[in-house]
Amino acid sequence: MAKGIIYILLWALAGMMPVYGATKTYIGIKNQNNFYNQQGIHVDITDERLFDHHLVANVVYTTNRLFKKEGALTKDHYIVGMAWEFRPTKVLNPYIHLELGQSIYKIENSQFNFLDNKETLITFFIGTHLSVYKRINIYGNIGYSFKQTATIDPLFLSVGFRYRLTPIDNI
Repeated sequence: MAKGIIYILLWALAGMMPVYGATKTYIGIKNQNNFYNQQGIHVDITDERLFDHHLVANVVYTTNRLFKKEGALTKDHYIVGMAWEFRPTKVLNPYIHLELGQSIYKIENSQFNFLDNKETLITFFIGTHLSVYKRINIYGNIGYSFKQTATIDPLFLSVGFRYRLTPIDNI
């Protein structure tokens, strides 16, 4: 069910792809850490017709499958989010971000049988993007997960980068 919802949202976001240069589309990777170390990919889309690129929609998938510790839960997060970027055209661009999604666990160890294998995620982040080149941003943020059952530490730290796919004028 969650995968189906994410696919529908991806198609909806794809419908917002570049229209005469008004839309900016980014793809990126992130590393997120609380008790679990999770890697993920994300697509960010913004449009100048919606608050002059301040409002950003995104779709995110993160997992701990790549570097999972033995005995730990296997976690997959399917997330949609909205961010408000305060200075979208500047080198240093602070933002706030709200994510809503679903986490699905693969319970491999009997000590975790008390957990439901799905949960709703509600996470709030603050952070900043640093433009290191015309198409590349690196970012860092700190977040707090308001709703979780199997997350031991509700504080998240994330770092990553994103690459702008859409054309840039005057490169």
